[in-house]
Amino acid sequence: MINAIEAIAQPNMVINTQPAVEIVPAATGFVEQLNQSVSASSQLLSDMATGKTVPTHELMLSLEMARQHLQLAVEVRNKLVDAYQELMRMQM
Repeated sequence: MINAIEAIAQPNMVINTQPAVEIVPAATGFVEQLNQSVSASSQLLSDMATGKTVPTHELMLSLEMARQHLQLAVEVRNKLVDAYQELMRMQM
């Protein structure tokens, strides 16, 4: 019992934790996926504009997926900016 209390009472105790997800590889993968989505829809759109046969439903699905990817990227950016601003408001 006393040993348990002593462990809690030590303020200089540092706990090493590993992040559940590495943020840089996850962000890089997301940006690559976003780029591929936008590139694919742009290619389909230019193919249709030049007169090539492109199924309309495939073009619309591709454009909608690219729009949703971009919207998600903007929302993640907004959350990161909000978190940064909240950290800057904290007093040390």
